[in-house]
Amino acid sequence: MEDLVRARMIGGAADVLFAEPRVIRNAYVLYDAHYGSARQTVVDFLTGIGVRTAGRYGNWEYSSMEDALLGGRAAAEQVERA
Repeated sequence: MEDLVRARMIGGAADVLFAEPRVIRNAYVLYDAHYGSARQTVVDFLTGIGVRTAGRYGNWEYSSMEDALLGGRAAAEQVERA
């Protein structure tokens, strides 16, 4: 959280509602012939039950850590505006 504050991604530790660190083994996205339709099925389901996804694992995309942080910030801003 200290690094997120330093990077001005959050104002302070009180901005974090929850955190649960996890080790995810072998969790890279596999881009195969079924990737697009499978991803869309999952995203549609989650959207339908009110779940917002963000970041590398939440959006099932291969991206950098910086992209994941920016995606998380964008999702938080959407929640804030809702």
